[in-house]
This record gives sequence, structure tokens and C-alpha cells, in this order.
Amino acid sequence: MKRAEFLEAARTLASEHSLPILDCLRKRGWLIASDLAADLGIHISTATKDLNSLYECGLVERRKSQRKTRPAYEYKLKGDRIVLELDLATSPTDERDRAVTFYLEFLQRLFVKAKKMGWQSIERDVVRELGSHDATFNDLVIRELSGARDSSSESDLRSVFIHFMEKVKRAFLSNFGGVATARIFEGAARETVTAHPTAACGQHILTDLGVTGDV
Repeated sequence: MKRAEFLEAARTLASEHSLPILDCLRKRGWLIASDLAADLGIHISTATKDLNSLYECGLVERRKSQRKTRPAYEYKLKGDRIVLELDLATSPTDERDRAVTFYLEFLQRLFVKAKKMGWQSIERDVVRELGSHDATFNDLVIRELSGARDSSSESDLRSVFIHFMEKVKRAFLSNFGGVATARIFEGAARETVTAHPTAACGQHILTDLGVTGDV
């Protein structure tokens, strides 16, 4: 397990409700968030958030619910033992570089898809949304991500990317609307994850971007 993955898993397991949720899944099998919320006496949004975090860390399985209710995910514990192994030989700098490469390629795929759908002025429009008029979009991306790579951990780089993409997403929503934006983001994410299957940031990119779907 890489450092970033190890830290994320450790933080998730240390949260207040993670172990009770895992115990409940071990005893009862496939459950949806509302089941766990009722069993543990917590808010359903808390159960949903913790379940998603456990899934992103690879600690539980997830599938679309088999119940005849509104669409939802149900979760199941992968096994009775949880073992976190840290690869100390992995360099934090290497992980940050891989993350920067992943994010840059994701943006490139995102923009290619937008142009194919007719948004030829995407770079100019996004730069305007970002509030800058003296730089190209490429300059802004390199300035943001390169600065974070040089001075921060991968988790800090992830935060920078999320903040940056909130503004980019607003421009997409203005141009395409919610459904098409989600479809474009999901497609670009899937392609980038396929090209970089070992990039840890790919496991949670759609969640980071506030887009539903699986990669």
C-alpha cells in the first residue's frame, strides 16, 4: 500500500463510526446506508459518507441495491480481517508526480470531450470563470498544480485540484447542464483511470469532483 493510500485508510478507520459500521456489515451482510443509520442511531448522511470512504479505501464491496426501492448502493464487508501494509520504499515525491500527471491528463481528456460536443471556446471561457485574463488555461493549470507538487503532500495536491476543479465544473455546468457535465466527467475519469491504474487519486476522483458514478 502506498503512503497516501495507507494514510487515507488509517484516517477512515479512526473515524467515530467506521468500526461499528464494519461490525454491522460483518454480522448482517449486504446493507444500504439507511439500514446502518437505523441500527447505529446515526444520521443517514453520516452513514453514507463513512460507507463511501470505506469503499474508496477498498475495505468494503459495493453494488447497486437489489431492492425494489429508490436507487441506492449496498455494501458488504470484504472479509473478517483488515490488514494495512505500508510500502516504505515508495517515495512521496514519486506519488505527487504521478498525481500531477493523472490530473493533467484528466483535464486534457475533459477538454477534448467538451470540444467534440461543440464547445470550441472552452479554454477562454474557463479562464474567464477562473477570474484570470492575463494567462492561458495551460499556464493556470501548471501554476496551480506545479506549485502544489513542489511544496505539498499528495493530500494537499488533491485539495488544490478539488478547489481548482470546482470553478472548472461551474463553467461546464453553465455550458452543458448537469446531466451532460456528469457524463463528460465520468467518461474522462474512466479513460484516465484506465491509462493510469496505479494512481491512487483515480480511486476517488468522481467523489472529489462531486459527480456520481463509478470508474
